[in-house]
Amino acid sequence: MRSIVFRSIALISTLSVGGMALGADIPRPAAEKAPAAANACARIKTSSWKATLNLQPPGPPTLFITGVATVPSTGWTLTIKPVALNKMQPPTQIVEFIATPPSGISGPVVMKQAVKGEIKNALRAYKAVSILCGKTTVATVPVKVVV
Repeated sequence: MRSIVFRSIALISTLSVGGMALGADIPRPAAEKAPAAANACARIKTSSWKATLNLQPPGPPTLFITGVATVPSTGWTLTIKPVALNKMQPPTQIVEFIATPPSGISGPVVMKQAVKGEIKNALRAYKAVSILCGKTTVATVPVKVVV
């Protein structure tokens, strides 16, 4: 009877460390890279876009881009990334609106969330900003200059 009890304890301790004897190296699966999340900006409605070029000292000229997004749940990450400068007349800064959905559990609450971005050392010639979602232009707004 005792040998059965001791064998059971040995089996349980072996199973509790991943099926291998104590002290042995436990093989681990190789770390897998999570696929990059696709831009979900098409699922988000935006409004109230504004662009302000701040030329006031002491810092360098900075272009601030702001807007409001209506997201379908909590936990969204909203960013603006500069893409290109269109040097046609008027010179227009093109930015991409990026919306990343929550990766975990989130509350299903429709809410408004601020979208903010800035470009330091901005050109003084900016006259407009175009906000893109993928290849679609969400809005083009004039630049307000603050001197």
